[in-house]
Amino acid sequence: NTVAGDGSTILKVYFKQQFTVTYKPGIHGTFTEQKTEHLDYGAATPTFVGNKTHEEGYEFTTWDKTVESTVTKSVEYVAEWSIINYTIEYELNGGTLGVDETTHQPITNPATYNVETVAFTLNNPTRAGYTFKGWTGTDLATATTTVTISQGSTGNREYTANWKANSYSYNIVYKSNSGAQLGTATVSKNFGTTNTITPKAYTGYTSPANQTVVWDSTTAKTI
Repeated sequence: NTVAGDGSTILKVYFKQQFTVTYKPGIHGTFTEQKTEHLDYGAATPTFVGNKTHEEGYEFTTWDKTVESTVTKSVEYVAEWSIINYTIEYELNGGTLGVDETTHQPITNPATYNVETVAFTLNNPTRAGYTFKGWTGTDLATATTTVTISQGSTGNREYTANWKANSYSYNIVYKSNSGAQLGTATVSKNFGTTNTITPKAYTGYTSPANQTVVWDSTTAKTI
């Protein structure tokens, strides 16, 4: 206290300055902000406690500024997030996606995506001699011919192409050694299979040995 010239007393009051440290979730964070008040100058900066929860498809990167070791002022630390890129793997099982008839560029399916990627539908492969039965894999209970990845989806994905062999008919012509036609037959088998053909028996002729034939043509074939 100080006595003034007129005899009055001057009272000097000092206030200790205190500060607040706040941790905020930022754009994609979902945790509740953490605020610590009434911190003295030079006090240790409070650490963030709890989980840095967030929206799906994002991961914590850092705080928007370096967290100081001691408190020198009121400050807010805002969480920053990065988007997660997920992979998509394909097993075409002998199929191909071909070439675009307009651009003449190879047709592809995305190898990566993220939570912000606009919805897209997989291009289906083709395979000579087979019918595409659909994709199996991530989130698919059965083979599915139309697979769309919706915007907002997450997680790595795997898809496998499934096929059914087509059946093709081959014409079989039986001839004598002199070239005279003795008869014909039509045999249908699945593409890509190896089959044994047993010749018909004709009176007065000796039947040749069985013949092994690979069904490797998708068009009519005479053997």
